[in-house]
Amino acid sequence: AGAIFPAVDDAGYNALLPEYQAKFGSAPHKLATIAYTATILANAGSLANGTPKYDRAQLTLPAGFNGRDGVFRFLADGRSEYALVIKQVAIGSASLAEAAKL
Repeated sequence: AGAIFPAVDDAGYNALLPEYQAKFGSAPHKLATIAYTATILANAGSLANGTPKYDRAQLTLPAGFNGRDGVFRFLADGRSEYALVIKQVAIGSASLAEAAKL
């Protein structure tokens, strides 16, 4: 058994990959999922249509938000938390050892 490390779940990137490749002819940069998630968050009805818009109480709900790379949440103190998977190093690769959770 090898070392373990936290990582972003590849599922979101892998889901975006075929559509992106079909439209743009190449694979997206790994950070594309962050931009995708930011766009989803900016257009979330509960935030964009709230009064006031993007209210702190709505942004810091304990359930968080479902982004392209998984669940994340903003904390009232300005920090954020992201649900990361745990991977384990194997010869020539890394495999999923534990699913993401907050």
